[in-house]
Amino acid sequence: MIDTSEAYRRRDRKLRRAAAKALGQDRLSDSDYVGWLIDVKRREISGSSWRQYRCAAAYVLEQTGEAERLRFAERLRSARPIAAADRKALLPRTSAKKAKHLPLGDVERLIVVTIASRSPLRDVLIAYLQAATLTGLRPCEWPSVEVRQAGDEVVLTVENAKANDVRAHSLKRTLIYRGLTPRLLRALNTWIAAVREAGADYPSLQKRLGDALYAQGKSAFPRRKKRPTLYTPRHQFAANAKARYASGSDRANGLAIVAALLGHSTDATASHHYARPLLGKGRTYPIPSAAPDEVRLVRTVFAAKFAKFEQAKATALDRRSIGLR
Repeated sequence: MIDTSEAYRRRDRKLRRAAAKALGQDRLSDSDYVGWLIDVKRREISGSSWRQYRCAAAYVLEQTGEAERLRFAERLRSARPIAAADRKALLPRTSAKKAKHLPLGDVERLIVVTIASRSPLRDVLIAYLQAATLTGLRPCEWPSVEVRQAGDEVVLTVENAKANDVRAHSLKRTLIYRGLTPRLLRALNTWIAAVREAGADYPSLQKRLGDALYAQGKSAFPRRKKRPTLYTPRHQFAANAKARYASGSDRANGLAIVAALLGHSTDATASHHYARPLLGKGRTYPIPSAAPDEVRLVRTVFAAKFAKFEQAKATALDRRSIGLR
């Protein structure tokens, strides 16, 4: 006899692993999981498969009886299958179609194409591209940004989006810039002003901006299979920061700085889930400094592994120097 509840749990575990891998997350929140199921997985599978996946995920969420998880389960159960014809008509916007790097040349190309477009979000999109590439903020973090300027120093403070998910080093992080060009400072202020003007409608602005970026990316890079998204500048920022701080001899400390700038709780996250430092070589926007106190808060997972590696290498060299094998 088939144990339906256990079958549901097995399927849910497999789906959660797939979602975590697709989203590049070590700890997957229920919100991200349900969003991935509805916005991504549902587009890819038949109606019958979706009903099975939906039942499994909703069942597991409902077992705790927690109000928030019950709401997620209700959201899942209300998501109807997508007809085959409609699935074919959907734009291919899963993670496999999203660019994970956006070098400065591509940013400039996007700006040129956007300037020439008739998009009503033209100026806002240009400001976002520059501000996001400069700071590496998650799209959802911008409403919390505070900017202070003293002389040629600009200090940006932002609330970490995942501070309640044991994934951030603290509630806030600090990015310190010196000598920003007037053009970049103007773009930063323009985008922040647009976010504040949107107020409670910022999620709507974010959605429309994502659609506009997809359209401009298609025009700018018609032959590419992967398109830039609102999150792509963060990946590029990570690559730029790793190239700046974590490519030298003190790589372990450099990765802690990168983690502090990204708001991560561990210096291993950027190594595993973001663009490689090789993609951060060449021309870039200025890379900020991190607050020393925040760097010290980073859990040095990579540093511990790196120290063990260095110790093992030193031991091997010592053994070789005295003729031991």
